[in-house]
Formats: sequence, C-alpha cells, structure tokens
Amino acid sequence: RRTHVHLLPTYTEIMDLLLKCLKNLSMEPSALADLEAAGTLETLVPLLSGPMSDRYRNHILPCIFNMCRINKRRQERVAALGIIPHLKKVITDNSPLRQFALPILFDLAHTCDTTRRELGRWNCQAFFLDLLKENYWQAFALNSLAVW
Repeated sequence: RRTHVHLLPTYTEIMDLLLKCLKNLSMEPSALADLEAAGTLETLVPLLSGPMSDRYRNHILPCIFNMCRINKRRQERVAALGIIPHLKKVITDNSPLRQFALPILFDLAHTCDTTRRELGRWNCQAFFLDLLKENYWQAFALNSLAVW
C-alpha cells in the first residue's frame, strides 16, 4: 500500500508559492490598496529576519518595492517596521536584489523627519556618501542627501 504523503507540499514550498503570488499581485496597481489593507507589509518585513529570509527575499523585496514605489505612506510604514538594515545588507552583499533595495532606501529619505531619523539611526548618510562612488547611483544618492 502506497502513501500519498510525499505528494503534499512542504511548508517552504507553500510559502514560496504564497510569496510569489503576493509579488505578482503587487505588480497590479489596482491591487496595492487591498494588499496594504490586508497587512502585507506588516507580514513581509518580519520575514526578512526569519530563518528562511535568504530564500524568501527574492519574492519579498520586489513586492515591497512595488508597494512602496511612489507611495510615501507605505515607505514610512516599512521604515517603521524595520526594513532599513535588511536593505543595507542586500546592497552591501551586492545581491542582484540591490536593484530593488537601493530605490526603496533612496525614497525613504524623501518621506518625513521620522523616517530620516530612522535612516540616521542606521548610518545611512555615510552609506549614501559611499554610494557616490557608483556612477549609476550617484545622482540618486546625492538627491537623497540633498533632501535630508
């Protein structure tokens, strides 16, 4: 007699699927308010600190990027939820995900004093100054420093 237990998806496979769905939903502008109302940011940011963060980061950062692009309130929310050290790690590790992390981090400087204080707490002024060495990101870093 054969069991079908091996056909059941694992927890990580289910998480991968759910996060992929969220990432794809976040590409649809009309879904962003509903994702926000459902607590997506409050759910995703803590996953970046979890034991499977390296595996899930590929879905989480693009989703947060999509949700936070051009929305200062959501940018302020993810900063308050503690995303800054995670963004800095992705950037300093030279991860391919830095293309998502850098714009989020730069946008945070344009939000409010509370968020800029949070950036300061994580030494982002020096971090932005260091990014002036990178040709592509120079203007973004300078612009973020200028509004600070």
